[in-house]
Amino acid sequence: MLSEHDPTEPICAGMIFRETRKMGKMNAKAKITVEQHEVLEGIFHHKAVFDDGCNRMVSQYAYTPTQEGCEATWTMYTAPDKWWTKTLNIIMGPMMLKMVAKCESDHLDRLKDLVESQ
Repeated sequence: MLSEHDPTEPICAGMIFRETRKMGKMNAKAKITVEQHEVLEGIFHHKAVFDDGCNRMVSQYAYTPTQEGCEATWTMYTAPDKWWTKTLNIIMGPMMLKMVAKCESDHLDRLKDLVESQ
């Protein structure tokens, strides 16, 4: 946890933490900032920014209630808001998106289970 939050409290907007993931044969470290984690008009929204120092990826989840449980969607895109990422994202962006998509493949199911349990 990098923000002033207690690491045992539920996720909320404003939380910032460091995460290390195994991606292939390497460990990828990123600072993650939660920008949104709330229910709006009956739809649960979660948005987080992953910053590894070179690339910034924005990950957005939405869970819409249905009669069977809920419908989950996930969108990830690069956020070229630093001067060097405008160049690096052209080269690294597509590769990073593929790597992250592979690592995130179970997030929809895990977050869907969490949303439906509340």
